[in-house]
Amino acid sequence: MRSPQPLADDVVDRLFSALTLRYGTPFLDRWRDLDLHAVKTDWAIELNTFASNLHAVRYGIDHLPEKPPTVMEFKRLCHSMPAAVQSITYSDDVRGPTPAERDALRALSADIKAGMLFAKPGREWARTLVDRHETGQHHTTVTGLAMARDALREPTFTEEITS
Repeated sequence: MRSPQPLADDVVDRLFSALTLRYGTPFLDRWRDLDLHAVKTDWAIELNTFASNLHAVRYGIDHLPEKPPTVMEFKRLCHSMPAAVQSITYSDDVRGPTPAERDALRALSADIKAGMLFAKPGREWARTLVDRHETGQHHTTVTGLAMARDALREPTFTEEITS
């Protein structure tokens, strides 16, 4: 019977980078007196069952304990990934923002820096949102616009008790 292929070197290298960033010297000190290449080879062989399921390795990285794990502890972490997480499929069609989206993000960032998107007293936030939407400066979601318009229609607490 042929033994399964070890986990790819680049995957083990990225895993060790992640573990080193997370734990620093305590992780590297575990292997201080050993040949690091031999240690990585051992991890590649022990984790070979995840070669076709790198989501389990990602799950292990996302659920690390406080102390640096051994290969067997990390293997148990990967095996503990719930079935619901295993069934998630990821698309390879992920793209970055388009130039228009990038421009919109820059404009939003400028608005945040200018203090235009933070809470304003009373209903000023709602009036600003509706005005900007109606003048075409900013297109908001239907829900956001409905909430702003609703806020402008409702009497404030102080108006209720004074009338």
